[in-house]
Amino acid sequence: MRSAPYEIKIKANNGEASKEYSFRSAPGVSRPETALREEIFALKSVDVESTSAVLVVDSRLGIEGSVLGDRARNGRVMMTSSKTREILLSELNRRRNNSEASAETMLTSDISRDCLRKYDVAVYVPREDEPLHIVRQKILEASKVLRDTGKIFVSSSTSAVEKVKDFSKQLGKVSETVDDGVSVLEISVDGEASVEEAVEEKKLQHSIKGEKVKFKALKGLFSGSDLNRAEMLSREVSASGNGKLLDVSSGFGLVGIFASKLYGMEPTFTDRDAYMASYSDSNASLNDLRSFEAFAEDGAENFPSMSFDCVTYQVREGFSKKVFREDLRDCFKALKKGGKIFVAHRKDFRPEGEIRTVFGNCDVCRREFDFQVSVAEK
Repeated sequence: MRSAPYEIKIKANNGEASKEYSFRSAPGVSRPETALREEIFALKSVDVESTSAVLVVDSRLGIEGSVLGDRARNGRVMMTSSKTREILLSELNRRRNNSEASAETMLTSDISRDCLRKYDVAVYVPREDEPLHIVRQKILEASKVLRDTGKIFVSSSTSAVEKVKDFSKQLGKVSETVDDGVSVLEISVDGEASVEEAVEEKKLQHSIKGEKVKFKALKGLFSGSDLNRAEMLSREVSASGNGKLLDVSSGFGLVGIFASKLYGMEPTFTDRDAYMASYSDSNASLNDLRSFEAFAEDGAENFPSMSFDCVTYQVREGFSKKVFREDLRDCFKALKKGGKIFVAHRKDFRPEGEIRTVFGNCDVCRREFDFQVSVAEK
């Protein structure tokens, strides 16, 4: 992430005084140009003590953590997210607003595994496109790192909150505050409650050129479109022979796995979402890949120059052209001279102009259904 072009300002009460907060934002996050109504309503509804330990689940820009960090001025705040760009922005805004509490950020796909300390209050504003079972799982994970008298506040649309209410009642006493279509669910967690994991996985398999791959995927986060892009890329990278492959926006790891099994390539998986990176890692192990690495990174910015013989890039629905241009420049640096980048995308995305600007060349090497693969050489 090279820049944060949006600036968002809010005023919030912290005890007797009101303070103005300033947040930087960028493309690649949910509704980047504004503070969400759900975030503002959560701040109005959440009451913390000056010594409270506060957990923010899925921090988007650091709004909740910065404001609550002043209310819990003698306590501490942990802002978590599975999305690398949101964590970078939350950290930027934590420093920008300099809240009084001790505050940190953490990239994680499993709060209960990675949070090593206990909290008094957890605040969660689910994303609009988050599968319901993932929302429930994050509520459950947050409950596991709360102290005995801890509370979870879930802020979302009234219709979305209704879908998690029965599940939340398994964790403890529940109350709800509603205002103009937005609800905050307050869950007083019972430490003795026993609730089964909510996350739902698919166990799948797919074959290309007679090579069968088994893999796991999160329900609601894998579709036929993902499979189409992965298969098209897997067939095209044979033109690069063996060598080192950087699988950008790797998803559940299919491209790198097939490239390894079919062509002997050594894959490095990277995705902006820690969920995806962890599944790339586990699926590679499931298929007995011997040499691979998997990272949750904000694109390809942190990979050394001239390190890879080939790069594959999957453009998913919702990708912005600005983020895509940033990634192309980073991929260009990561490629060795003579190396190729293969970009799988919907036909209406039309990335050829951006690719030519960075690489000086671009051709279409495969078209199937509504997708195509564009290729360029360094």
